[in-house]
This record gives sequence, structure tokens and C-alpha cells, in this order.
Amino acid sequence: MEQSKPTSLEQVPEELSDPLPSVVVDHDRLKKLLDLVVKKSNNLSVDQLERLYSLLSQCIYRHRRDYDKSRLIEEMERTVHVFETFL
Repeated sequence: MEQSKPTSLEQVPEELSDPLPSVVVDHDRLKKLLDLVVKKSNNLSVDQLERLYSLLSQCIYRHRRDYDKSRLIEEMERTVHVFETFL
């Protein structure tokens, strides 16, 4: 008897595929980060706002595959604090 081998065109049964993990976000900490960014950006010029946006976007891109967003929020908090020292 010849055994059938699965081809690349066949679908993997759902029960065999790994479920995606949940995204973990500390909503309170994220809200505090938002408040901090609003406060720190209050009197910035358009150029400074664009630079801050760029830095925060880079953080998001670096952590895009993380399901636990805690390190992302930490990095963004550091970025906002460090950004202030360059003004």
C-alpha cells in the first residue's frame, strides 16, 4: 500500500495549527504614557512633534511581533523622557 503524502496545496486541519497567543497590554500604564506624551508635547514645534512621532513609531515597529506589549510601553516611556532632555 502506498501512503499518501500531504501536498503543499492541502490545508492543515485547524486542530493541528497553534492558536495565536493573546495580546497583553497594561491599559493603565498605556493611559499614563498617553498623558505623559500629551503633557510633554504641549509646547513643541511641528518639527519636534514630527521627531517625537518618528521615535515612537520606531519603538512600535521594533515590538510589532511581541504579544506582550509591556516592553514596548517601557521603551516608549524611556523615549519620551530622553526626548525631553534634547529639547
